[in-house]
Amino acid sequence: MLWLTTGLSLSENDLPIFNSLIRPIFYRCEFYKLNLYECSIKYGEFKSLVLTVKEIYLAEIKMKYEDGNIVMLENILEAIPNIEDFY
Repeated sequence: MLWLTTGLSLSENDLPIFNSLIRPIFYRCEFYKLNLYECSIKYGEFKSLVLTVKEIYLAEIKMKYEDGNIVMLENILEAIPNIEDFY
């Protein structure tokens, strides 16, 4: 089991590997920094990643709901309850 406590950085190539192989063996995800760049992510996946995040960096992200509709910035910010820095 893994316990992630500092930060996580993922790109398009990393996201499928993370979700299928690495995420299932996590004991806890309590990291405060998240970097996502050049990737497509579902809103539900995003929400489960940002529960403890205080600093987030998003670059060239395509985020959609499960039904395929695009997620607006205000909904992204609402999903990050502890946000202090947003880039």
